[in-house]
Amino acid sequence: MIAFFFLVVLAVPAQAQDADSSAAQATEREDAALEEGETGLVLEDPVVRGGGSLRIAGDAFALSGALALHAFALDVLLAREPGEPRGVDDAHARLSYRRRGWTFALGRVQADAGAGLVLGAPRAGPRTPGGIARPLGLGGLTSTPARAASGFTGAWVEHRNGLLAAGLLLARTRRDARAVGEALLPLAGVRHRDARGDSARGALAEDAAALAVRVGPAWLVLAHARATPFRVPPAGATAAEQRAARVVDHSSALEAGLEFHPAPAATGEAALAFDAHGRARSAFALELMPPRTRTRAALTFESEASGFIPLRARPEHRPHAHAGVVVRARAWRIEAHAVERRAFEPARLWAALRVSGARGAWAEVRRDADPERTIVALAVPVGRGVVLSPEWRFDHRGLARETWRARAEGRLLAGLVGRIELRLAGARTSVSWLDAEVPGGAWAGSGTAAERSRIELARPGALAPSVSWVRTRTASGTRSEARLAVTWSAGRQFPTLQGDRP
Repeated sequence: MIAFFFLVVLAVPAQAQDADSSAAQATEREDAALEEGETGLVLEDPVVRGGGSLRIAGDAFALSGALALHAFALDVLLAREPGEPRGVDDAHARLSYRRRGWTFALGRVQADAGAGLVLGAPRAGPRTPGGIARPLGLGGLTSTPARAASGFTGAWVEHRNGLLAAGLLLARTRRDARAVGEALLPLAGVRHRDARGDSARGALAEDAAALAVRVGPAWLVLAHARATPFRVPPAGATAAEQRAARVVDHSSALEAGLEFHPAPAATGEAALAFDAHGRARSAFALELMPPRTRTRAALTFESEASGFIPLRARPEHRPHAHAGVVVRARAWRIEAHAVERRAFEPARLWAALRVSGARGAWAEVRRDADPERTIVALAVPVGRGVVLSPEWRFDHRGLARETWRARAEGRLLAGLVGRIELRLAGARTSVSWLDAEVPGGAWAGSGTAAERSRIELARPGALAPSVSWVRTRTASGTRSEARLAVTWSAGRQFPTLQGDRP
C-alpha cells in the first residue's frame, strides 16, 4: 500500500517545498528548547483573523480560533499537551472590540510594546539580527499553551490618533510555580502530567499594571507588578542556585526606545530598560539597505544585567550579552553570533553560510567554536516533487550525528495532495529532534539510531484538512500514531510575534 501511494505521488508532479528553512536556525531552536526546558516556547504558528486550527496527535490536541463579527473579535484556545490526564488542561479566551482608533480587550491579553524589554511575548534564545521594535498593540493568542500562558489575564485599552498610540494594561494573573523553601519558583511550562505538576497550577498570584506610549519614532513603557513572593534565579541555574536565589514580591520597570535613520539607506533602533534597582536591559539594531543592490545587512546587540527582575513572575532566559550580524543577498546568506549566556562565562561563537540554488536547492554550513561543532546540510531536488536532505554534525572526535531525509509530494485526484517523508538518523551518543506537530511540542527519536516514516493526505483551501500517519522506530521500540490537522481561514494571515523572530 505504501509503495503504491509512493508511485502515485511520483507520477503526478508538484512543486517541491523546503520544509526546513534553515539547518542553522533549527539547531539554534533546539539549543534554546534544551536551555528553556520547555519545547513550547520555541514554537511558532500563524495567527489567522477570522480563522483557526485544530491539531490532534495521540492524546494531545490544540483548538485555537478567532471569530470576528463587525468590530468584535473572540479568540479561544483549548488544549491538552501529551500525557495530561484532563480532557481540557489549558483554556484561554479573549474578547476584543476595535472601532475608530480604539481597542478594548478582556481576557487573556498578550500586549506588545517597544522592543519587548518590559512588555511583550516571551523570547527563547538570542535575538535574530534585524529590527527590534514591535508595533504597539495586542499579540496573537497562539495555539501553544506555554506561550499563551505567558500573557496576562485582565484588560487592555488602546487608542491611536495619528502619530500617537497609547495602551494601558490592568491584569490579575495566576501563574504556575512550585515551592522551593519558603518561596515559589515560577515555571516556564504549563504541563500537568501528575500530582506534582497539578499542584503547581496557578499557585502564584500576580497583579500588574502597564502603560505604553508611542509618539512617532519614540516609545516609552512603564510597568509595575506585585505577586506572591517568588525566586528569581539566573538562567540555567542549578538546584542549589534556585534555593539560594533572591526572593521578591514586586517588580517595576521602565523602557525607552527610539527609531532613527543615521543615513538614507540605514535604519536603526535602540531601547534601554531599567528595573527598580537600576539594573538594565538593552537592545540595539541597525539595518543597511544599499541602493541599486539586493544585498542587505543587519546588526543586533542586546544585554541584560545580572539580577534584572522582569515584570512577569516567570522565567525569562535572556543572554547576558549577545552580538549578531547577518548579510544576505538573493542567493546567499552569512550569519554570525557571539553569545554570553551568563556573566563571566565564555562566549559561545557560531557562524553559518547558506547558499540557495535553482528549484529550491540549498546548502548550509554552520561552525560553532564552543562547544566545537560543525553542521553541514543540503537540500537536493532529485525530481519533480522529490527532495533529498542529508545533514552531518561533527565534533572534535569526528562525525557525531548523521541524518538522511527524503520527501516526496504530488497532487492526487479530487484536489488532494499526498506527501511522504522518510528520516533515518544515527548518532554516536543520542539523536532526537523537535516535533512541532505535537501540541506544545515534543522530542522525537531516542537512542543512537532512529527511523521515522510519515504519510500525509491533505486538501489545500480555505478549509484545509490533513490526515497523517507517523511511525518512529528506535532501539526501545516502535511507535505509530495517526494525526489530524484542520486549518480554516476567512481573512488574511498574520505572523505571530514570537520568540526571537518577529
